[in-house]
Amino acid sequence: MRPKPSELDCPSANEIDRHVGAQIKRLRTENKLTMVDIAQAIGVTYQQIQKYEEGTNRVSVRMLYRLALFFKVPVTAFYDGLEAEKDTLPSDQPIMASQSGYADMVDDAQSLLRVPLSVRGPVVALIKVLATSQPRSTQKP
Repeated sequence: MRPKPSELDCPSANEIDRHVGAQIKRLRTENKLTMVDIAQAIGVTYQQIQKYEEGTNRVSVRMLYRLALFFKVPVTAFYDGLEAEKDTLPSDQPIMASQSGYADMVDDAQSLLRVPLSVRGPVVALIKVLATSQPRSTQKP
């Protein structure tokens, strides 16, 4: 059974939204860009960029990807400095976040997306098998 979000000792969605928004604003100001510049580049209004930066609106995965391409940074750059505390998930949960941060998970997902489509299905199937199989030392004959 999966833990409820309230049982996890990790940043709330609002905290994450504000953090991602702050990273967008940091990248924008470092590059001396206006909200209009970014909005036009990714196909939204400047008001939407403002809401992203304030953490009022959540950035979709698609928009986050577009922003990463625009700023020429990995998607993980938006999560820099934001990680769940170690050992915050129940030990019986086979979720990578308990051993590595969110940024690592996003990086792994990005790597998987770079695998050609013709091979990605079998790779995902292998990962699923490995994730559910018991370690050799505990397998019964």
